[in-house]
Amino acid sequence: MPDTTRPRPGEAAGASAAHGYLDPIRGRRNLKVVTGAHVLGLELAEGRAIAMRSRIHGAEHRVSCLGEVLLSAGTIGSPHLLLLSGIGPADEIARFGIAPKLDAPRVGKGLQDHLKFHNSYRVRTPTLNQQLNSARGMIWMGLQFAFARSGPLTMGAAPVFAFLRSRPELDRPDIQFHVLPWSSDNPVEGFHRFPGFSISICPIRPESRGVIRLSSPDPLVAPSILANYLATERDRRTIVAGLHRAGDLRVRSDQGPDRGGALARDRACGAGR
Repeated sequence: MPDTTRPRPGEAAGASAAHGYLDPIRGRRNLKVVTGAHVLGLELAEGRAIAMRSRIHGAEHRVSCLGEVLLSAGTIGSPHLLLLSGIGPADEIARFGIAPKLDAPRVGKGLQDHLKFHNSYRVRTPTLNQQLNSARGMIWMGLQFAFARSGPLTMGAAPVFAFLRSRPELDRPDIQFHVLPWSSDNPVEGFHRFPGFSISICPIRPESRGVIRLSSPDPLVAPSILANYLATERDRRTIVAGLHRAGDLRVRSDQGPDRGGALARDRACGAGR
C-alpha cells in the first residue's frame, strides 16, 4: 500500500489513496470519478444489486449495473448503506419503515476499533514543544519544509512505534505504542510549555465488538454507532498493563543526568492496579 504518513523526497505532501491508486489509472475508459455525491441506497432484484441511487449536487440519479456492484463505503458507510437498502436484521430494518430484502442478522455487528490512551511525560532535554510554542520555531519549521522538504512538518503522525506484549506468556505482541516528540493535554488547545513527549497506548487485538444500527430511514442522517470499548475483562487488563508499561519507561542520556534523566508521568488517563 502507498505510504501515506509522510511526503516522498522532493514532494510537497504525503501520499494518499488518490495518489497511489487513482493517478496511475486516470486514463482508463471504464473509470469515472464523481465528486459531491452521496449514495442513497442499492436496488436489488432476485437477490442481487442491480443499481445504485445517489444524490449528486442536490439532484438524484440512478446508475444501473449489468455486472458486479462493489460496496466500499468504509467501516461505517458500508453497513449503513446495506441497512438502508433492506439488507440486515429484518426486525430492525422494518422498524424504520424499510422493506427487508434480505434478512442478514450480522450486518452492522462485529465493529472492531482500536482505542488509544494518551500519556504525556515531562523530560529535561528540549523537544518539539519548544519549537511549537515559539514564533521563531514555527517560522523555521515552515522554511525547512518550503525550501528543503525537511524538518518536523514532513513527519508522520508518530515517528516511532513499538510493539510489546502485555503479559509474558503471550506468543505475539498485543499492544502498540505510538511515540510522539511533543506533549499536550489537547493539541487543539496548544502544547505544553515544558519539554515533553507522549506515548499513545493502543491494544491491537481487542476482544470487544461494537454495533452499527440505523437511527433514521433518511440516508443523510448518520447511523447509530456503539463502539463498546473495553467491554471485556481481558481488554481492560490489557490497556491497564500498557499504561503501566509506558509509565515505567525510563530514558537516560549517555552524557549524564543533566542531559536526560528519568521521565515523570504527566497524565495517566485513569490507570490503576
